[in-house]
Amino acid sequence: MRISLAVLVLVMLAGFSCCAQDNPITNGGFEDWTDAGQPVDWSTLGDCRATQDAHSGKFAIALERTSTEGICGLNRQWEMDSGEQGTMLSELKGGVRFWYKAESAAKADSLMFEIIAMSETPVEDTGESRAQFKIPSSHVGDGQWHQGAVKYDFSANEDAKWVHISPRLRGEFARLLLDDIEWVEKVGPLPSFSRVSLDEVAGKEGDECVVKAVVENAGDEPIGVGLASAELPEELKAEGGPLRAVQSLAPDQTADLAWRIIGRRDDKGSVALSFTVGEAKVLETVEFKPQLEVVGLMADSLILSPKRPSRVVLRLRNTGHAMVRGVSADLRPGVPLTTAAASRRQGLAMIRPQMDATLNWEIEADAQATEAYLRAYVTADNSEDGRATCRLVVGPPMPGEMIGPPTHGVLLLNESTMIYNDVVRVVFPKADFGYGIAVVQRATGLGWTTVGKIPRVSRLVVPTADGKSAEHLVYATEVHEVLNPAAVAAEMLPRDVELPARITDANGVDWRITARYTLPPNSDQLSVSVTAIPDQNAKVLALDGPMLY
Repeated sequence: MRISLAVLVLVMLAGFSCCAQDNPITNGGFEDWTDAGQPVDWSTLGDCRATQDAHSGKFAIALERTSTEGICGLNRQWEMDSGEQGTMLSELKGGVRFWYKAESAAKADSLMFEIIAMSETPVEDTGESRAQFKIPSSHVGDGQWHQGAVKYDFSANEDAKWVHISPRLRGEFARLLLDDIEWVEKVGPLPSFSRVSLDEVAGKEGDECVVKAVVENAGDEPIGVGLASAELPEELKAEGGPLRAVQSLAPDQTADLAWRIIGRRDDKGSVALSFTVGEAKVLETVEFKPQLEVVGLMADSLILSPKRPSRVVLRLRNTGHAMVRGVSADLRPGVPLTTAAASRRQGLAMIRPQMDATLNWEIEADAQATEAYLRAYVTADNSEDGRATCRLVVGPPMPGEMIGPPTHGVLLLNESTMIYNDVVRVVFPKADFGYGIAVVQRATGLGWTTVGKIPRVSRLVVPTADGKSAEHLVYATEVHEVLNPAAVAAEMLPRDVELPARITDANGVDWRITARYTLPPNSDQLSVSVTAIPDQNAKVLALDGPMLY
């Protein structure tokens, strides 16, 4: 019996050794390289090279990405559309274990280990989703080797013929070391986090939140009872304690977990989650920080009139999950805009996470101008600075609810021109810099109500010889009616006015730019067209049509 047992053990060991040698992922330890610096039996994409920083043996492979262009990763050796297997796997079901060291990554999902089903062509056209292992962000930069595993099963797909082993690096930059990649029949139970999130409690943003996690058995065998834990910063507490029990999970089964976190999040920090089943333990991190976003700076009206106050609103948002503290905003009006010096700087003690805030100023203009800038500079004690810019036009006094002539036509006055019918009218007030401002009004039961404004005839942007661009704001010298040659029943024909302008751009090209407004009788449809004719061939970066505000 002893002799037989010994023989049995030897046979088993010999069989194990044979299986190890026959692993379908050849050169999974990256010990064999060609004279050209390529790993034998692998196809490389992007920057892939040998490194002596190995998990075992002499070499591993280092994958590095330094831009968002192209693909960085590995495939098995193959040739598209050849009908040949190359070194792709023929095993349509199983798993892959591998060792990795994640040195850097631009974002959390930059580092992926993927298994791809391939057709006999071969191309990726089987309709199967890729099996994926996402390398945890908590492993990035820790300097340690970790083992990963991913299962796959393409056996039910009649179009699947072979299998690629395909690590991928994504994002702006990433560096990943891989070693000892091997195929296994089963990966066993694999505890994992499939999703984590942090949600603010309404009305208590920044003081209370709920951290949610979905844990999963990503393996191919059941796992027993597990334990999940949340490790918190000192100032935060988990309602009901940090531990959550997880009942046994079948393969692909998930469980939802939640921790209600109480305490003020005044600055950046993190919640460290762990899921332990037996000796297997996985980690995930939920980070939080203040994040000030300057949404925009907007005036009540894009077109101002001198000596008439107008309100300006700065809109801010905290897109993070911690308090933005000590917010200060400095409004700087450009000529000819002014505001009270004492109120130029305003502040907020804090902005709660995921919430908006506003600051208001009153401004005036001293004179008319084709453009006038407002700039707001924003700082915070614990978040990055921001800024916003608003460009305004200062024109003549805007028409109010004045009574206009009845029916349909064009009215030419000294200080303004009007095209009108019983429903809609457009008033063109004369500015110091010409015509172009248009006020669109609609008839209501209360009279004429302004529904929109157009700031100029057009805006022309051209490239310059030094590689930059030049912007030209276009205004006309006059407004005139375009008479319709049809004299019969003229009251039933559309009425037209034109605003002709001439400019010379930064390249010395002369332009004739004309806006034409057309208004039919008894209609609420206003048509506007802009034509631009240069006196020579010219390049254009932008030519605005009517911009209605």
